[in-house]
Amino acid sequence: ADPFEDLRYIWGGFTYLQDVVEHSIIRAVTGTKEKTGVYIQQMPYPCYVDDM
Repeated sequence: ADPFEDLRYIWGGFTYLQDVVEHSIIRAVTGTKEKTGVYIQQMPYPCYVDDM
């Protein structure tokens, strides 16, 4: 898979939604607004092989 084209979690909005939820929880628990960003790194995994 091409690492520059296989970014479904980023382009699909999952990463944004997860970040919004995490910031909301941090703000509700601590009462402060965190000024952190998102760091993205793909994890290596073996190639997909379809044996069928």
